[in-house]
Amino acid sequence: MGDNRLGGQMTYNRTDNKGWGSLIDNRLYNGYLKAGLPLRDDQSQSIAFVATFNHYGSDASFGYDTYSGRQDNVFANLLYHNDINDSHSFEVGLTALTDFSTEDYRVRPAPEVSATVALPYMGRREVEVGPMAEYTWHGGEAMTLVAGVRADYNTCYRKLLFAPRATFRYNVTDDLILRLSAGRAFHSPHLLADNYGLFTSSRANRHIKIDVPELLPEDAVTFGGNLTWYLPFGYENNTYVSAEYFGSRFLNQLYVDKEMADGGCYIYNTQGSKVFTNTFQLDFSSDLTEHFNLLATLRYTNPKVSRRVTCEPDASTQLVTVPMSSLFKAVVNAQYKTNLSKWTFDATAQLNGPMRLPDYAAREWGMEQSPVYPMFYAQVTRKFRGLDVYAGVENISGYRQKDAIIAAENPFSNDFDATVIWGPLMGRKAYIGLRYTLWK
Repeated sequence: MGDNRLGGQMTYNRTDNKGWGSLIDNRLYNGYLKAGLPLRDDQSQSIAFVATFNHYGSDASFGYDTYSGRQDNVFANLLYHNDINDSHSFEVGLTALTDFSTEDYRVRPAPEVSATVALPYMGRREVEVGPMAEYTWHGGEAMTLVAGVRADYNTCYRKLLFAPRATFRYNVTDDLILRLSAGRAFHSPHLLADNYGLFTSSRANRHIKIDVPELLPEDAVTFGGNLTWYLPFGYENNTYVSAEYFGSRFLNQLYVDKEMADGGCYIYNTQGSKVFTNTFQLDFSSDLTEHFNLLATLRYTNPKVSRRVTCEPDASTQLVTVPMSSLFKAVVNAQYKTNLSKWTFDATAQLNGPMRLPDYAAREWGMEQSPVYPMFYAQVTRKFRGLDVYAGVENISGYRQKDAIIAAENPFSNDFDATVIWGPLMGRKAYIGLRYTLWK
């Protein structure tokens, strides 16, 4: 995979260092191997081996500043599966992961000046190995329980990462289904590669301070459930209402704080502080007729973080809403298909909720939250033998976020910031295309 992106001022000329621009060149090489061996004719026992290799490279420039990153990743997994009977089965395995990465970041206040930024954890050799096990129980057709656990030793953190998980499904009645799940997960953060947006903000990229005395994994516990109720109306009674809740509690998260009073960017662990997210969602779907389907979704999210009041490591914390996170989103979709699906008409309306803006953007624009705004989409598809022709329009109303870049007239100033994007930057977009099926 190759991906090349160019952005910035229309006057940008990288060769002559004229204007402000960004040039990002990403490359990914990937290979994988999957092999399985059945141990019984009925496929009730088997052994499988999965291996993947990834090489990722990124070279980029933002104004005068440059960034370069490399990552080589090898993953191998050996699994044994056994269906004991119709009610019980299990899977055990061994997993190994190696991850080598390097990063180089250079700040250039002027074209003739270059300085490598010495930040911690800009490169590491990470090895992780450990066993896993999973057990599945079927209580007839009404209940299913899946419980699993991983125990991986990580050389970077020099400790065992213990990650249990479980899911449960129960058909309360033929029309009412309950699903529950809970688990723990870890993530190895990369300070800069995970936060590419910092480079398009002069407020942050010239004043990065990483207060991470010890590299810790991001550690979260997630739990929740879903209740789906099938209703006796609509075409072939294909109507349901679904309600779900999922919560995440971070035992540690690497937090990128751009709201310090000195205008810098501080990256620190939130270990010992409150960091959580609660998400609620309601869904309604119905085939009102044989050819007409209506879908409606409403999602509410309230991510919170206890951020430091000042930059000192022992500073007191304040619980705030995570900036640039949409409070809610509502979507209504209507789709109509003619006989044999020769014609398909699709229309979508979307209502996007407000986001808390970072304090410096709130001062710049005179509002603490982004506005609530709608988006509309439509598409029509015509099917022929082996060929689909489609045409549509995105953002029909042409709604756009205006003046989205702070200090756009002076991109080399300390106030320049192109990261506070809460709405669409492009207006109405029409498109046409086709899909050709080679064989079925």
